Amino acid sequence: MRMDTKYNTRISDKSIYQNPEASCSTKKRTGPYTENLKDDTEGLVTIHKKPRNDSLGKEDITIDTFSPQGTPTKNILKDNKETPEHIGKLHDLVDNLRVRTTMLVDSSVPTIYYGARTHMQLQQVIKEYRRTSYCGKAKMTILSSRDKSCIREFNKDQWSTRNDMCRDCIRSDNQSSSNNDNKKTKDSQCLYYDNRRALSHEVMPDAFDLEELIQIGHRKHACPYYGAREMAKTADIIFCPYNYLIDPSIKANLQINLQGAIIVIDEAHNIEGNCRDAASLSITQTQIQNALKELRSVAEYRFANQDVLSYVDELVIHLQNWNDWFEHQLPLIQSQVVNGNSATYAWETKYFVDTLENHNIGYKHFNNFKVSSDTFCRRLREDPRPLYGVTQATGTLLESLATVFGYMYRGLCQHLDDFKPVLERYVSVKTSGLSANEGWRKSYFNKRVDTETLTLHLYCMNAAIVMESLQVARSIMLSSGTMTPMGNIHAELGTPFPFCVSPNHVISDDRVWIGVVSGDARGPQEYTMKGTRVPGATERFGQLVLRVSQLAPHGVLCFVTSYAMLDKLKREWMDTGMLSKMESLKHVFYEKRNSNDHEEMMKEFYEYVATEKGALLFAVYRGKVSEGMDFKDHQARAVICMGIPYPNTYEIAVKAKMEYNDRHRSRGLLSGKDWLRVQAYRALNQAVGRCVRHKLDWGGVVLADDRYTKPFYTEHLSKWVQRMLNSNHHTYESLESSLDEFVKKMKISDEEDENAMQ
Repeated sequence: MRMDTKYNTRISDKSIYQNPEASCSTKKRTGPYTENLKDDTEGLVTIHKKPRNDSLGKEDITIDTFSPQGTPTKNILKDNKETPEHIGKLHDLVDNLRVRTTMLVDSSVPTIYYGARTHMQLQQVIKEYRRTSYCGKAKMTILSSRDKSCIREFNKDQWSTRNDMCRDCIRSDNQSSSNNDNKKTKDSQCLYYDNRRALSHEVMPDAFDLEELIQIGHRKHACPYYGAREMAKTADIIFCPYNYLIDPSIKANLQINLQGAIIVIDEAHNIEGNCRDAASLSITQTQIQNALKELRSVAEYRFANQDVLSYVDELVIHLQNWNDWFEHQLPLIQSQVVNGNSATYAWETKYFVDTLENHNIGYKHFNNFKVSSDTFCRRLREDPRPLYGVTQATGTLLESLATVFGYMYRGLCQHLDDFKPVLERYVSVKTSGLSANEGWRKSYFNKRVDTETLTLHLYCMNAAIVMESLQVARSIMLSSGTMTPMGNIHAELGTPFPFCVSPNHVISDDRVWIGVVSGDARGPQEYTMKGTRVPGATERFGQLVLRVSQLAPHGVLCFVTSYAMLDKLKREWMDTGMLSKMESLKHVFYEKRNSNDHEEMMKEFYEYVATEKGALLFAVYRGKVSEGMDFKDHQARAVICMGIPYPNTYEIAVKAKMEYNDRHRSRGLLSGKDWLRVQAYRALNQAVGRCVRHKLDWGGVVLADDRYTKPFYTEHLSKWVQRMLNSNHHTYESLESSLDEFVKKMKISDEEDENAMQ
């Protein structure tokens, strides 16, 4: 797989050997690194001696350092003509010793944060890390959410979320004694939390993934969530989903400090979108009202909660103003045309900010709100006893408001143009009281119940706003197989990456078959939204899936453009009997929207794909299957890619981003149309990459769309795909012989390899 790797070496901003008072990384252990030094000068700043032009052979000691501004400076010990020579040498010796001593004290190694999109991807990375010589020399841990790592039984009737359960179970007895000099933490109501320190680097394997952490947590009756956080304080390598490094709220909750750290972000083709999402917001009026209800309940206990009343009262006033703002926008949104079940209204940002100012929730009032919100959220995390009845949802709402509007108001509102505010009114229609004999007209016109939801979307268009917060790190590396075009990444993130590496794919040409299927005797076929409405289009695609399933052994992946398209194919194939034919050839699976359901489905897929019958998995571009999941060897001997996965231009966020890019092309951004095209091909290249995962793997890739026969639609394919594709174009009829010949050849090669190993 071709990899585009980028580094941001801010060495001048943050040195390994920085002053202990200025670097949080000095709190880390020096560990085996200082203990194993063979020479006491190893790892120190070099003391250079260079001749002085004006000293007739005398020498100055020049120490290269880094200034706070990042500009190299030189501290020169100038020789005083009145100082005796032996005294000058003594000064040199003392200064040399001082520098060496300082560096020895401050020789800690920066923390490495390795981020990937999902824990399944991290599992693969940790598996490879286990094989390296570094495993065991560097301490590691893995961070996750409570939903992923909490092992306490969750009672849905008592708590709405695991976060609420966790806070309630560890809060009541987590108090300090009256003796301030000898603070002692009492047991909480959670045995696992009390035993969290039983999970330590001393008892854990040298390398462990989330599943192994949870298993050991069960055995030791210790909390994996808090145990991993404790280990992170002294870990050299911290693995986590990369949104933990991007989202400021998560960083604050997990106390992640990136100052002076090294950041590695895998599957970084999504980094632009993730940064924009971290600075975007969607809140409903219902969420505002629920939070108001909880905060007013806290404020009623004025005698017991006197220490929290000041900021709770401030938040109640602010949220009430937000509720009034929603009420006053009703006439505006109700005048908009309802398309489907929703109507939207988009402001120019400056006019949107004016509406906020009119309701006392704008820029002038933001600072007071942020101070109160930060204090409240910190209290909710650390000691929520006075905030009884407040759920995590309220804390999340306040954090989101403070974070996103903090980005928008940063630098005296200089980022207003980087945001797009949109108000959405969603009307859900539910039928009730209908008998089985009542027709659809009567049910639609006469018996319906409408519920209305108002949602404010504040979309961030500029990823550089969030990326700026990562630049406190010592260096940043982005890694992905689909990063091109490089210049666009630099412009979108507002960050120069001076080192770029783009190696060739490790797979040889004879181990991959890539071809285009453009149609049959009835003519070409384009799988656009319009093209799939042509009579017989879905049937033709079904025939293609059948043929590939017949030819390819074990696993076949089929990617379609959306969940709506997947549902449409399932319905039509059930009606025509096409689905039954597929099920007779392969065990058929469908990507799930829900994460827990998806994990269970994938376990079944991996089990059935190893059988002689094999398995067929339908998935969606940009979904869980297409992004970084490993389908090596028999798990994916063929990949079928339907159409070109352009983002939906009817979505307000996509349309707004295209318009934003057109306005700011002077910054190096792609035009709106080019940006849209790049997004489509990154998703496509990710799906194609599921086929071959190592140099001895093999498989076939079928691009199902007539457009791939034209150069314009192939120039953004990965270079290795372009090279192997050439003019390998087929109709549905000619596909069988070409792909069949390749599969038979590779089966013979596998048999020869097995015989040679025996």
